[in-house]
Order: sequence, then structure tokens, then C-alpha cells
Amino acid sequence: MFLAPCLFGTEGLLADEFRRMGAQKVLAENGAVLFSGDDSMLARANICSRIAERILVVVGDFEAHDFEQLFSQVRALPWEVAEFNVAFGARLPVYH
Repeated sequence: MFLAPCLFGTEGLLADEFRRMGAQKVLAENGAVLFSGDDSMLARANICSRIAERILVVVGDFEAHDFEQLFSQVRALPWEVAEFNVAFGARLPVYH
């Protein structure tokens, strides 16, 4: 699953853009579009999107009501099976 933040009001345009690229499970939300696809879809979205601000890989999804829950849930994510390397000490965005 991927998440593409965008300017408010352009979500529908971005969702249509991803559908034309061949993305699956496209869902427009406020300020972002969720979609899925294979590695070639991820590359196409990164290279060809004219509307998305960036493309984020969704590693997990959970609710946290305080920082302790947030940190414990992030540590519990399946980082070892991720298809990319995360450098020690790297900063990762948290989307809400």
C-alpha cells in the first residue's frame, strides 16, 4: 500500500491520475490518496505523477493515543520483512 500526499482539493485528480497509471485500490482522502500496486507501479507513480507531493510506502497502520503507544507500535512493525533498508537512526514520517 502506498500513500501520496497532495494539496487539498486535488485528491480526485490525483486518484484519477493513479487509476490511469494502473494503480489498484485507489482511495482519495483529505489531502492524500491511498493506492496499491507492484514495484513498477511505485516507480511509475514516483516518476510520472504531476500532482502528488511524494509517494510514501505504508509499513503499518494502527491507533495510538499517546507517545508510549506510538513508539511501542512502531517498534512492533515488521521492519525485517520490509523491501527496503532503513538506516539506523533514520527519521520516518508518521501520517495521521
